[in-house]
Amino acid sequence: YALREFVDVNSNHDLAGNAQFWYGETFRIRQLYQDAATAYLDGYQKYPNSSKAPVNLLKLGVMLVQIGEKTQGCSMILGIKDQYPNANQSVIQKAEYEKKKFNCDKKLDIERIRKNMQMYRSTPSRDNTCEFQVWMNKSPS
Repeated sequence: YALREFVDVNSNHDLAGNAQFWYGETFRIRQLYQDAATAYLDGYQKYPNSSKAPVNLLKLGVMLVQIGEKTQGCSMILGIKDQYPNANQSVIQKAEYEKKKFNCDKKLDIERIRKNMQMYRSTPSRDNTCEFQVWMNKSPS
């Protein structure tokens, strides 16, 4: 957990967002999707301007789909191009691929996606657990 320690000790470092992303990857490759989602969420919330921010958001969306939160996950996947219009083309292409793979509804209201992404970004995770109730038609507790 050297990546976690690096982020905790150096949260303002230029590479903290990258380290947070790779921390999430350590869970994803072990198919610990809930933990990966938590790590990607932390990266999305704490480092929205990191070079890894667009792929962090993409992986968060994919993990949400993997744990059964398809609507929320698809809203993240569909929102990448709007949220990060200057993202690396490979991330945009991967988002398009995941959208098709998961059969995400193209008709999701983009304003609803923006609102939910903003609400999700501004709602910090507590005690390192995912708080997915703030999505779509669900209200935070």
